[in-house]
Amino acid sequence: MGFGTVTKTLPRAAGQSVASKVVTKYMQTPAAAGQPASTTYFDENGVARRTVANAYDQNNASKPYSALNTVTRADHIPGDPTRSLRVVRSFDD
Repeated sequence: MGFGTVTKTLPRAAGQSVASKVVTKYMQTPAAAGQPASTTYFDENGVARRTVANAYDQNNASKPYSALNTVTRADHIPGDPTRSLRVVRSFDD
């Protein structure tokens, strides 16, 4: 169903010996194919600094397939404790 994971290497910032990267994992169901399941941002040392995860309300049973993004959670990981933001959505039928 397309790419499961895509890794993007960012240009090195001044003073960086190794580039940072962003890893995005994609949904692999008929309804949500191509939608991001999670995106993780890594620093030049390979340490995860931020993660954004998505949840979808999916109709995979019958056509037309559909996927509604119902929850997004963003975690900023600078140290301890992790700071999080959670957005919950609802949709009318």
